[in-house]
Amino acid sequence: MRSLDARLRAASALLLAALLLTVAACRSGGNADVTGSLVFLEQMTLPEDAAAHVRLVDVTDTSAVDVLAENTLTELGELPIRYTVPYDTTEIDSARTYAIRAEVVSGDEVLLRSPYDFLVLTQGHSQQVDVLLRPPSPPDAPPS
Repeated sequence: MRSLDARLRAASALLLAALLLTVAACRSGGNADVTGSLVFLEQMTLPEDAAAHVRLVDVTDTSAVDVLAENTLTELGELPIRYTVPYDTTEIDSARTYAIRAEVVSGDEVLLRSPYDFLVLTQGHSQQVDVLLRPPSPPDAPPS
């Protein structure tokens, strides 16, 4: 009888350990990447200090955009500029809408930016998207 009791306790302990490992693996999530290229149609030479900021954002609620992940590229090199934005898959909700936004800056000046959101990850959108960049629109002149 004792040996049956000992076996049941050992089996229960193994089952509990396996269950805890499974829960921990589910909670730790996984890492993945959004990838693509930054492209622009304007003929221009970027300054040496130019940097590209690429962000994965939750745009479900446009009044409160949430940045989930970002990457800054400092050696831009040849066009198109390839980018990768690593993100935690546990932060992605299939019912929400995600996009890539990007800009190229030199110091405090924005040289180029994405004119609209490039959707990724959910609702049939992939993990790869090429992002068109344009010079920012000049600010509206104050009324005279």
